[in-house]
Amino acid sequence: MNYRNTCLLLPLALTFATIAAPVAARSRPGKTPDARPHITALAECGATRDSACIREHREALANMGVKACPQLASSLPENAEAGQTSLAEAMVALKCPELLAVATAAFKNTDADNRGPLAVAFAQSKAEKLLPAVQELVRSGRPYDREKGCEALAIMGNDKAIPTLVEATGHGLYSVRQQAARALGSFQGEAARDALAKLLTSDSNIGVRIEAAGAMGIQKDMLSVPALIKGLADDSGPVKTAVHKALIDVTGLDIGIDPEAWEKWWAKNQPAAPRKRW
Repeated sequence: MNYRNTCLLLPLALTFATIAAPVAARSRPGKTPDARPHITALAECGATRDSACIREHREALANMGVKACPQLASSLPENAEAGQTSLAEAMVALKCPELLAVATAAFKNTDADNRGPLAVAFAQSKAEKLLPAVQELVRSGRPYDREKGCEALAIMGNDKAIPTLVEATGHGLYSVRQQAARALGSFQGEAARDALAKLLTSDSNIGVRIEAAGAMGIQKDMLSVPALIKGLADDSGPVKTAVHKALIDVTGLDIGIDPEAWEKWWAKNQPAAPRKRW
């Protein structure tokens, strides 16, 4: 090659090198970031419920993306129970592929005291494959696990959870029935509606009846009106107040707390569906 050709080709070679270098750099696999300092800090922040600290380290992990997931998955069971919920929430936020396996293993650990909070955290993923494990938690021998399991099912919002929640409305502990009633407010349909109506009109606990009325108000199902009208005759003032509010929420009207006034309104405005008596 003579001197003239060399001079002509050199600028082209330099141009190609300038273009190719960034492309080659992008094509090389990046080094896996070390997420462990942020994971450790996040667990500690979660244990102390330091919201600013949690937010800082969640953002750092979010910037790493799914590359942080393997370290999150392996670190969660190694950390103290008080800090595991924050790590579970981080896995949900990153949509970690390891989430299902980690959650399933956590739910199977019957010696752990934090299965309920973990269920609530993992439920935010709304992964249907987690449903059987959460349903089993609602049937746990620990009332706290049952309550948090009901909360988790409400978050997941899967209609397949309704029979489990209806079953929980018959539990002997009022706090479980309260949580089941609250959760049923997130669902529509006859089974959820009838379970709440039964709680409102026949449960012995005032708190449960109040919760049932509130859930019916959230459902906004017109077919709940007959049970709510019956609830206006409750002996408890707080229950009557909750029922009145639910009637307003369901119908968009406020005609007071007189059951007869509501009966007359219902007779003229009920939808063409069979009316049930509770």
